[in-house]
Amino acid sequence: SFRKAIKTMTQLAGDSPDVTRYNRAASWYLATCPREDLRNPRKAVEFAKKAVERELRAGVSWKRLGVAQYRAGDFRESIAALNKSRELNCAEQAASMFFLATAHWKLGEQEQARKCYDQALHWMEKNKREGEELGRFRHEAAELLGIAGEPDQTDAPGASDKNEKSPTEESEEKSNGKVQHGKNES
Repeated sequence: SFRKAIKTMTQLAGDSPDVTRYNRAASWYLATCPREDLRNPRKAVEFAKKAVERELRAGVSWKRLGVAQYRAGDFRESIAALNKSRELNCAEQAASMFFLATAHWKLGEQEQARKCYDQALHWMEKNKREGEELGRFRHEAAELLGIAGEPDQTDAPGASDKNEKSPTEESEEKSNGKVQHGKNES
């Protein structure tokens, strides 16, 4: 269950604050859980900041900070962190671009929002990436931008993103003993 996954990851991050992977995972769970009632954006920001402090050059940590800041309503900070993630060549760009689109929209920057949204769609097409999680981000951005009914706005069924594990996949790895304690993995 989502509640159990969040509890597990936040406990691991709390018990092992020096393990960047746990901080990133806890942040991601708390910021992006499909059940909005289980999200805790402020706590997600705390975990993501710990990850960034430990690995300043890890684009994935910056991405997770940007998403957490967006969820917390810190749109300018979110844009800065997501752009930093992109500068560091975080492998999965579509999620960052969807959150950049929504953050720009919230700041009244509709033209930039649509540009980011279109870039995310292009990235997905070019890299043949789809998945439940990315589909949720895409749908959320499309709804906010008022383009959910456009022909290219189908949800994203299909193969999961190979560069970004979903909370469920990370939890399964942990349950199967694949989480390596003390390693700072991307």
